[in-house]
Amino acid sequence: MTRAAALGAAVLWLVTVGTSTSTRADTATVSFQQGVNGYLATVDTFLKQAAPGTSYGASGVVEWDGDDAGGKNFGLLRFDDIFGSSPDQIPPDSIILGATLTYEVTNPGNNATVNDLLVNWTESTTYNTFGGEAGVQADEYGAEVGTAAGGDGTQTLDVTSSLSAWSSDPTANMGWIFRPTGGTNGVEFRSSEYLAAAARPELQVTRLHLVNEIGIHPETIDTVAGSADIDVIVAIPPGSNDAVPVQVTLTTDDPNVAVPVGATGGALAITFPVGGATHQAVSIDIGQSGGATITTSNDAGHDDTVLTVNVAAGAISFDPVSLSSLVGLDVAVQISISPGSNDTRPVLVILFTDNAAVAEPAGSSGGALLITFATGASNEQIVTIDVGDEGDATITTLNGGGLDEAALPVHVLTGFMFSTTSDMRSYTGPGQFPAVLDAVTATGGPGVFMVCPGDVDPPQNVDAAIDAEFGADYDWYPVVGNHEAETPADMTWIRNEFANLPYIVNGGPSGGVETTYSFEYGNAHFVVLNEYYDGVSDVGTDGDIVPELYAWLEDDLGVNTKKWVFVLGHEPAYPQPDMHWGDSRHIGDSLDQYPAHRDAFWALLDAYNATAYITAHTHRYSRYLQDDVWQIDTAQARGTGQYDTFQRMLVGECEVVLHVYRSLEGGTFRLVDTLTIYDQCTGDLDGDGQVGLADLAILLANYGTNSGAMYTDGDLDRDGDVDSDDLVALLLVYGSDCS
Repeated sequence: MTRAAALGAAVLWLVTVGTSTSTRADTATVSFQQGVNGYLATVDTFLKQAAPGTSYGASGVVEWDGDDAGGKNFGLLRFDDIFGSSPDQIPPDSIILGATLTYEVTNPGNNATVNDLLVNWTESTTYNTFGGEAGVQADEYGAEVGTAAGGDGTQTLDVTSSLSAWSSDPTANMGWIFRPTGGTNGVEFRSSEYLAAAARPELQVTRLHLVNEIGIHPETIDTVAGSADIDVIVAIPPGSNDAVPVQVTLTTDDPNVAVPVGATGGALAITFPVGGATHQAVSIDIGQSGGATITTSNDAGHDDTVLTVNVAAGAISFDPVSLSSLVGLDVAVQISISPGSNDTRPVLVILFTDNAAVAEPAGSSGGALLITFATGASNEQIVTIDVGDEGDATITTLNGGGLDEAALPVHVLTGFMFSTTSDMRSYTGPGQFPAVLDAVTATGGPGVFMVCPGDVDPPQNVDAAIDAEFGADYDWYPVVGNHEAETPADMTWIRNEFANLPYIVNGGPSGGVETTYSFEYGNAHFVVLNEYYDGVSDVGTDGDIVPELYAWLEDDLGVNTKKWVFVLGHEPAYPQPDMHWGDSRHIGDSLDQYPAHRDAFWALLDAYNATAYITAHTHRYSRYLQDDVWQIDTAQARGTGQYDTFQRMLVGECEVVLHVYRSLEGGTFRLVDTLTIYDQCTGDLDGDGQVGLADLAILLANYGTNSGAMYTDGDLDRDGDVDSDDLVALLLVYGSDCS
């Protein structure tokens, strides 16, 4: 890391407040919010391409949008008068500890990219008058600050990098631009003109107040062996070197662990010249694992301080931490070493398998594979696990870098697999839904069929993409979503397609025979629900489980004899935030808008031991356990963006395994989440066909253990811990006959 980068990353802020005689360093937080504590200098507006001559500075919201009436909207926000000598301002040339922007989203949508602005503007600025020419040009904004979340409600963004740069040159504060780069679903957040002051944008900054103490920031370094030098800031109280130079000496008690770069005999003297800066950057050389303290001494009579350095050995890890797969289904997993472990040296890791017939790393020789984390390269690598026969294997590590080892338990089951994609609506062109299907093929294929829980509008385009990828004979099951229900041509296509679907066992209720139905494959029963059926028409409601649909479902489940039950519907019963990004959509606009019907529906699923309710609508991935039924929200399959997702469900005799693939930021799909669902015979730990006292004794003998691995005796939920969850699971099935 360069010194400039390290200074930026240090996010430190030195501030002088008054002439207090306190002898300790402290922190304080200052907040800037329009109309609060006398602050009145927030500037905000948005630029609308579709109305290029209109100013929106008086609007109660700031917007960004990838497509609004055929054009884009860009949000602009700035906090003026934040630097100065007043106690409620930031002294120029400060060192920033941290800064956070908080804003209140009222119309959620896609995220935006936030950049520092390089051109000045006012609230009267329009799309035509922004910058040197109409619109937003690449040379009118600078460094990327981060991603502004478009989720509903209060959102925050770390803007420390901006404040760090502006503190050195307050005139560089031109504010931020919110650029729509992640989709066409626009976002609105409350502006400084909004009536309620508490909902207006707020900039909050934490600062360090040094009075009569030598400061080292950060005060603690936690890192790993192999890490590059780490920069810290050494500061003296303001005014200390106005008339005379000040010398500060840093001395380590263990130079093998950590020592200032340039030290002689473990000590480094630095000088603050007369009239010069009151803070300097010093690099700390990181050595072997252990602990060290670096203490200060000075010739100005200031209180000294201590820098604590903790150097860990680092560790190897697998993601996922355990793996279940289907016979013959190879899976790529991520292997990582602790960040920093290979900053200054290469790290060699050997992967071994104890059962190559079940699973081994691809490219192995004699069951072993050597991988290298080169000096300065990524600390993550993707390794494919070649999966063979049914059974269990463990892949272990051995390294020459002194890192803690890891083990990847692998369980291979026999059964069948199906895949899931959804909400690819209108995104079936090159690089969009077909790119998701390419990833399905590249990571092991789609299984025996694909299910698509809604918003497949227009379905004929989705069908063409699936045919092109998997062949014209490949089967997929469309579920009616809200966009199909509002499009007569889509409904006609879906009704007609019903005649071509295999494995059907039960048509839907009167008026919805072709859009609600059940089918079976292997040991599993599948139910496709059209949640827009109102008891008469299959396009008559806005997403509900009406009594007529409930009655049909109860009859269908009542005669089912298959072990596993998967229910498919477009709208979630319990909308959840995205597992990775934390934002939410369609809360109160899903089955939860009719809570009595929703609760009855869920109780029915629970009563008939449904395995999972597979849904969509929110474009956000989540898995959520309510009672004993899992809700799997399948997100969207529109391309290679951060929300794009596909799933596989591996269906075995005693377990069902969910594999979730996402592209996240990188554009390449990889396995990011797994879930294993077991049947009630899981409590049969001794394999005698009964869940009884002997099984309880086995669990209690292992209670409190943490193996981090699957198949520890008593670890019924396979989370690596034998704990109260496992005890409850066993007691619930105590006395069961599993034979």
